[in-house]
Amino acid sequence: MRKWNKKTKIAVFIIFLILAVLFAALCWKKRRGIYNTYMKLTGQEIPYSVQEKRMKKFVALLLTLVLTFSLAACGAEGGVKDDEAAGPGSFKIGTLDTGSADATTAPLLNQLKLTVEALGCELVTATSTGMSAEETLVALQNLIAAGCDAILVPAAMISPAKVAEICDPEGVYWGTYFYKFEEGTEDYEVAMNSEYFVGTTYEDDVDSAYWATSVLGKLGCKNLCMIGLPTGGTTANMRDEGIAKACEEYGMTVLAEERDFTLTFTAAGGATIAERFLTAYPECDGIIIAGMTQYCLPGIVQTLEQTGNINKIKVAGIDFNEFQFDYMEQGALHGIVGGHFAGPTYTAIQMINILNGTPLTEEKVQLQDMFIKLGSNEEAQTYANYINEVGYLYSEEEIKNCLVLNNPDFTFEDLKAIADSYSLQDLLDRNGK
Repeated sequence: MRKWNKKTKIAVFIIFLILAVLFAALCWKKRRGIYNTYMKLTGQEIPYSVQEKRMKKFVALLLTLVLTFSLAACGAEGGVKDDEAAGPGSFKIGTLDTGSADATTAPLLNQLKLTVEALGCELVTATSTGMSAEETLVALQNLIAAGCDAILVPAAMISPAKVAEICDPEGVYWGTYFYKFEEGTEDYEVAMNSEYFVGTTYEDDVDSAYWATSVLGKLGCKNLCMIGLPTGGTTANMRDEGIAKACEEYGMTVLAEERDFTLTFTAAGGATIAERFLTAYPECDGIIIAGMTQYCLPGIVQTLEQTGNINKIKVAGIDFNEFQFDYMEQGALHGIVGGHFAGPTYTAIQMINILNGTPLTEEKVQLQDMFIKLGSNEEAQTYANYINEVGYLYSEEEIKNCLVLNNPDFTFEDLKAIADSYSLQDLLDRNGK
């Protein structure tokens, strides 16, 4: 057999490389993997069973190995150098930004940005205040247009079914946070049947609401007014359940409730709500804020101060506020639950591992993350000092260790253990505080 000379080898390599680049470009344009693109080009239906998904990943891996060995062989002839070997893929991860710098949103985005960039990807944001599903829909479409490979969505801002409707046809992976999918609901069916749904993180909202309401019960409150989330969502239902449980245990009654998003979303709205409560229910001795505390609490405190009720009416809530230490120190706030902005980080870790072809699990996972509970001035000060000094929940090195390409032994169980351990004490222990 006649051997190829050096020029022929170079020519073959260049042709092969051009074909590989063209095929990769086609895969990227269609937002599909190698296997899916092959199936579409050959007119075959893409299978969705777990077994076939595994086969898909095997075929993709096999093709990748063939390409890698081909390039390595050419590299021996002066082609690709060893130090140019491919590492983790650089993907665009999209998310929504409400434009708020509150004590939940700001650290959430900061930690998410650190996570995404530590894993070699780019975080792309689109603005949506969350005041309407239409605004959020436009923001999601903007993320698609920006070329995002995956999108993280706070599910309370828009129906997961709508997210799937936007992302699935484009082959864009999507995941949610602050949300639990209940079996038997439309959202659950849509998510579990979506090829591109990564998973979600949610909190034990029954326990969080129970704990916050119990703070008021232990202080002797009997007549509560409640600020809650809009009815219908699983988070609202779970928090309502926790409040009811605490009220029954401590013999408390909920006199009135306010769930209007346009009011609970601002300090001015919080002041309006408090004024209504005090006017209609002078016997009120406690206010439980079951969400949006970061927005409405300043207005509530202001109204209580102005009306001379700051010592009479006890307040507890869910979602950290940037002034919570000051409020607790002056006796305007008696307990608060929050710090749950680690959830998007856990989903992002799963998402980027999937994009790199190394999924932590074949299942569509609902991962529970933890709240931090602050029931004293000392705890509130400790948390405030930690955030001011350290700034992040997980360091760059800790995040990198959650990528299978960096740490082949890392599993979903390891990620779950990290989420389960999350607490104020965990933050202090991991950072030597």
